[in-house]
Amino acid sequence: MTSIGKLFATFTYDLLFFSNDVQTTAIAVAVAGSLCCSIAYAIVHLITKLHCLIPAELEENYDGMFNKENLTLTHIKNQIQKTFQKSSTSSTFRFRKKIKDCLQCEREESSLCCLNESCYHQVLSTNNIPFRPLHLDLSCKRYKDVPERLGFVGSQLKLLDLSDNNIKTLPVDIGLLVGLHSLYIQNNLLQTIPVSIGSLLSLTSLDLANNQINNIPESFWSLTGLRYLNFDTNGLTALSSSIGLLVNLQTLSLRSNKITHIPESIGCLLNLEVLNICDNILTVLPESLSGLINLCEVKANNCGLTSLPSTIGSCQSLKILQLNNNRLRELPYSIGQLDIEYLSISDNQLKYLPSSLQDILSNFSIHCDNNNFLTKDRVEEFLQTVNECDQDKRMVPLSLVDITARCIFELNLKHIDVLPYSLQVMLKDGVKCDRCRRQVFRHRFYNISIKTENWVQPSVPFLLIYCSKHCQLL
Repeated sequence: MTSIGKLFATFTYDLLFFSNDVQTTAIAVAVAGSLCCSIAYAIVHLITKLHCLIPAELEENYDGMFNKENLTLTHIKNQIQKTFQKSSTSSTFRFRKKIKDCLQCEREESSLCCLNESCYHQVLSTNNIPFRPLHLDLSCKRYKDVPERLGFVGSQLKLLDLSDNNIKTLPVDIGLLVGLHSLYIQNNLLQTIPVSIGSLLSLTSLDLANNQINNIPESFWSLTGLRYLNFDTNGLTALSSSIGLLVNLQTLSLRSNKITHIPESIGCLLNLEVLNICDNILTVLPESLSGLINLCEVKANNCGLTSLPSTIGSCQSLKILQLNNNRLRELPYSIGQLDIEYLSISDNQLKYLPSSLQDILSNFSIHCDNNNFLTKDRVEEFLQTVNECDQDKRMVPLSLVDITARCIFELNLKHIDVLPYSLQVMLKDGVKCDRCRRQVFRHRFYNISIKTENWVQPSVPFLLIYCSKHCQLL
């Protein structure tokens, strides 16, 4: 036995065992050796980990920083701390490992491209992110699945961008991101929305455009903090009446779906400013739309609409109205009450415009090409047809229905909802005689005025409405 062995054996004998037994001495040597090996392995492992976790900002100086002369724990610690301080304002931090290319994406860096067992990249979790990010951009990564354990990034996350990937499903744990304000998942292959999304009560902006979603879970309507909601280009066929719960919604876009009905509860969205329902399968719009006092813009092109709400003039904030490529035969008289700036009604079946638009044409821009407007040689035939259809309403000089409606209108009753529905509709129409400006109800006489204007096409017909035969002949 060498002198070192004798010294070690004597030390073990004196401090631990105080025994002359050879077997006991051998056990003591083994235990002491194991402890030394464990300590040495821990030191090597620590140096290896620090060597691998090199921030991307230091990659250019990688070789100079970790050469044999500088490879000390103190030097490594100082260099990494300096880099953290320089990058503390960054929302995300990427680490790179000096390992071989990923087996799936053939990338060399840990870019969160394919986070599974067969990938050499780091798994996304709070353990290997140097600080909890406020914004996380995972767009345009060609993901087929959402990175695993994404919901465990932390409730401090405010913005998550998963757009422009090939994601088909969202994980249930996405509901753990309760601090999320903005979620962008457009341009993916989503077919369903997890029920857990109803837990994101702080969400204010949600973009799900260009997916394959055909059903919305009931828990979705608990997101009452939403201000922006985009469901463009999906497979939706109907909207739940619970949509009225999104009382803070300001922008709602449902373009390019298969929606056949808009529920009346949409009238509860009193903060709604922009409504886009182009390219759907609608025939009418809900009457409750007139209660949206903050509505500024409505786009309903290519929907197959045959009529508009008669009380649309109550939308006093409406500035832009697009109704191209529908099947509209007439516009409601109340549309002239709008302080509108842009009206587009091209490619419809309109024969005339309401007289309420006649005096305000110079105040806004209008496009009404490709309609079936009356020409001078068709005016007489049209008036004869209209007067014959209304002849039964004018069997007496003034019908009892009109007398009742005028009395109610002059009394200016506030609670007309207690009246029969037919009277409610008449009172809400708000049609006035184009001669004496008295209120006109069922007892009407008509005329056509064709004017030549430079703002659209050579001749535009307006339907004039009179309260009596006397006003019509004047």
